[in-house]
Amino acid sequence: MTSTSYKNIWPGVSVVRVTDDIRKEADIAKGLNGVVIGLVADPETPAGVAGLRPGDVIVEMNGKSKKDVSFKVNRKGTEVTVGVSREEREDIVRKT
Repeated sequence: MTSTSYKNIWPGVSVVRVTDDIRKEADIAKGLNGVVIGLVADPETPAGVAGLRPGDVIVEMNGKSKKDVSFKVNRKGTEVTVGVSREEREDIVRKT
């Protein structure tokens, strides 16, 4: 098992970039790129309310591919569109 450093993107939500080690550890399909959610500490965070959960892979945000853990912080009330892969199924999540 590898040591993984997660980055907080919202209060209570942490992600890490999908690497080969993470891909093996989390059983993420080869060729799927993005950032994997490691923690949603509070269901009241924007990610929790949107239904995101640990193990989800964020593949895009606002129509742009997501391959690193840097995120633009949006003002409260701004809609964010998140493309998510969960168990090899892709969904779009919109959260204000």
